[in-house]
Amino acid sequence: MFWFQVIIEKILAGQTSVSYEEIIDEMISDAWYMVAEYHLNLGPRDNLEFAVNRRVEISGFKGIGGMILHEGVRVVTEQFKAKKMYLEAQGYAIGYYVKEGFKVVS
Repeated sequence: MFWFQVIIEKILAGQTSVSYEEIIDEMISDAWYMVAEYHLNLGPRDNLEFAVNRRVEISGFKGIGGMILHEGVRVVTEQFKAKKMYLEAQGYAIGYYVKEGFKVVS
């Protein structure tokens, strides 16, 4: 499912070839939220959660959520020339977005 999404995104972006490593890296990145937040498991032979956790462990990477958020802001700002951005957040997440530089407006 995640590997297929990566391939479709590459095709839509006009890319004609992709390495196995690229597919795995992007698959893990795309799956990260569902694995971390909901402990997504696709069956008894599913190793996706292990792969995501191992990738984070190997890289010593912490703060992936902030990185994804800021990359999204960068893309929206650069590609769509957005001057303002509004996010809807669950009450429990508002503090996180404030910490990341957003302001509560309503």
